Amino acid sequence: MKWEGWYGSKMGNKPVLKIYKLVVIIVLIMLIGCSPKSSDEIIESETWSRIKDIEWSSDNGFAGDGFYFYEEDGKAMCMFMIYGSGLPIIFHTDSEILSIDDDMIEVKLIIDPESDKEVTFLLEVEADRILNGDLVYESVFGRDPREAIVGQ
Repeated sequence: MKWEGWYGSKMGNKPVLKIYKLVVIIVLIMLIGCSPKSSDEIIESETWSRIKDIEWSSDNGFAGDGFYFYEEDGKAMCMFMIYGSGLPIIFHTDSEILSIDDDMIEVKLIIDPESDKEVTFLLEVEADRILNGDLVYESVFGRDPREAIVGQ
């Protein structure tokens, strides 16, 4: 008795094709459920309304760094800033928010002024602060930090 593979005539292909179709359908459903939210869905989310137009700062003992969330051309945006001594902001980079799910924000940013290497941040939004791993970012300043950037 010779085995002819799972598409061979001895094993028959109807049960295998049914299983194959079922697997494809399950994978498609999973992909649809995991698709990122649109900009409109992000902007309309409750999490976005709690963080937008607020500067979130972390004091690392020297100058620190921060995030500012804002809308531009109908897109949810994030500005990452490195604060300086004597200058409000010595480096900044902007990027579109990739996703907001419940209280988690995903954004990909360039954080090293010396390279173009991108880093993906998963930020956790709590009632009055944002967590990035062990770093705690709290709401500060009542201004748009983009106004403090020299040369803009």
